Amino acid sequence: MGEITVEEISVLEALKKEKNYCIPAYQRGYRWEISEIEDLLKDLQDYYNEYKNQEDKDNFSYYCMQAIVLKGNKVIDGQQRLTTMYILVSYLIRMGLIDKSVGLGELTYKTRTKTTEFLERLKNKEDNLFNNR
Repeated sequence: MGEITVEEISVLEALKKEKNYCIPAYQRGYRWEISEIEDLLKDLQDYYNEYKNQEDKDNFSYYCMQAIVLKGNKVIDGQQRLTTMYILVSYLIRMGLIDKSVGLGELTYKTRTKTTEFLERLKNKEDNLFNNR
């Protein structure tokens, strides 16, 4: 068995333009329902509300998602979270809330070409998911 390493990185660091991930064929497609996305967004909002009310922001803990497990660039676990964060960061870049120079890497579904094409169009602002903003 190979060595296991753990690395804590931010979502932006994980998704930056130099990063490329592949969702292998044995992984299920993107299946999060609206309720799961809303739960994640609510968690982020709750964290932000707690953070903004803290006087000592330097010692405030960061928001920690469940791990995303990789073997090389293959996503072994966490493809739903990774895909959701990819879509969210795409939106935030498009809305000007994250500097577009951060860019986004590639997220490829090995056997689900339509998902891969959608994510690429989203990244390149060729999709109307966000009302062409």
